Amino acid sequence: MFLLDIIREHKPIILILLEASMPDDVAQNVKDRFGFSIFHFVQPMNRHGGLRYFWKYPVQTIDFNSIEPSLFQSLVTLGPNDPKVVLSAIHEPSSSTAHPQF
Repeated sequence: MFLLDIIREHKPIILILLEASMPDDVAQNVKDRFGFSIFHFVQPMNRHGGLRYFWKYPVQTIDFNSIEPSLFQSLVTLGPNDPKVVLSAIHEPSSSTAHPQF
C-alpha cells in the first residue's frame, strides 16, 4: 500500500513522516495535494533522519518540541474544550556513532 492509498482510505488529520529529508517545495506539494493545512520540518542530521509533520485544521498545535532530528513531541488539541494529546515520534539514528547517545 502506498502513502496516497493510506491517506485516501484513512483520511488522517495528522501525518508524521520519518526520514523525510525532502525539499520544502516537495513538502508543500504533499501538503497541498493531500489537503493538510500546515507542515513542520525537523532538520536531519547530515543526510539522515529528519521528520515532516503535517496536520489539518481543526488540529491546534499548542507546543512543539524537537530535541534532535530523530525525536519530536507535540501537544495538540482539536479545540479549546477538547482534551490535549501528546504526539511523539522517535526513531533510531542512522549513524552508528549516535547509537550510544540514543
